[in-house]
Amino acid sequence: MTIQTWLQDNTKKLLDAGITSARLDCLILLEDVLTKDRTWILSHPEIHLPSICTRTDLVHMEGLVARRVKHEPLAYIRGKCAFYGREFLVSPATLQPRPESESIITLLLE
Repeated sequence: MTIQTWLQDNTKKLLDAGITSARLDCLILLEDVLTKDRTWILSHPEIHLPSICTRTDLVHMEGLVARRVKHEPLAYIRGKCAFYGREFLVSPATLQPRPESESIITLLLE
């Protein structure tokens, strides 16, 4: 399976589940597992995933997508979330930083 095929197949799974940010979510999950940036991933669609990751990684990616299909927040799946230029650890036991909160902080700092 190539990067392109994986992205297409899993984007479709998420779209079918009603996830509007399906493609972006798949890219983010792929970035995390492959530890490659988005530019690299999009520049190498022809690369076969088994040549750059382990079977365990492939199974792990399937599990991540399955969690997202159930509408679990991406931040909880990843275990982290960006907020105001910093990365924070998050879990179902914590609140996710909201984009609106960043706007409020920016407004207060001005």
